[in-house]
Amino acid sequence: MAHALKNSTRHPRAFGLCTAMVHASFLRIALLCAVFLCVALLCVAFLCSCGQGESTSSASSSSVVVASYDERLDGLMVDGKKVRNETKRALSNQHVPYASKVQTEYQLPELPSGCEVVSLTIALRAAGFELSKTEIADNYLVVDGSEWGFLASPYEDNGGGFPPGIVDAANSYLAEQDTLLKAHDLTGSSFEALCALVDTGIPVCVWTTLEFNEPNYDYELGATESWFVNEHCVVLYGIQGSEVLISNPLEGLQTVDTAQFAHAYEQCGTMALAVY
Repeated sequence: MAHALKNSTRHPRAFGLCTAMVHASFLRIALLCAVFLCVALLCVAFLCSCGQGESTSSASSSSVVVASYDERLDGLMVDGKKVRNETKRALSNQHVPYASKVQTEYQLPELPSGCEVVSLTIALRAAGFELSKTEIADNYLVVDGSEWGFLASPYEDNGGGFPPGIVDAANSYLAEQDTLLKAHDLTGSSFEALCALVDTGIPVCVWTTLEFNEPNYDYELGATESWFVNEHCVVLYGIQGSEVLISNPLEGLQTVDTAQFAHAYEQCGTMALAVY
């Protein structure tokens, strides 16, 4: 009996020790579960934030593309004036296939200094008109030696012309056709604005140099203008990666580094024209 009582006095202590160990185990398990739950919640929050970020990024990218296009058109000068909002909206919504129809036409041998009229001819043909490469030179070009006309003759070696004279010749031709299209002097436009026009399918006649390098100004034209002897005119009809696509009256269809072409355009006085 005494032995039984002695043993019975130790049982509660053993039971209490076991209970404490069980409680500790439960606490460890609960703590681990809490940690796992927190990690899971953090992972879910991270994934949700990534998804929202991607959506925001996509929306932001779309808005940048649209804004970029509008900003490029903001740099457009049409016939000596900054483009108006209604004209910008019309151009933004206009998509024509002219640029995709640009072909080759060579100025030689007939027109050694007729790159401007041949470039205009290339643009007019792309718009659907049928004309020979000498028709503009023969019937519509005013050769008067002024800054608004054409210097000498395109049939000679020392001819050349600014956009105003070529635009006048183009509109004289278009006035006799069954069309609402007109030629526009884009002089003063940013290069980005020209690219925006090309994006809508409108090819652009661009004044540049023979090798797309620095202009060599050594000919005085009147009191305020100078002419560069390496002057050249080509048709810009596409942008492909880091290169522009042009139709060159001397070389045919070719690609030129975009930065180089843009720099030459700017150095030559940002002179250009387009038919639309």
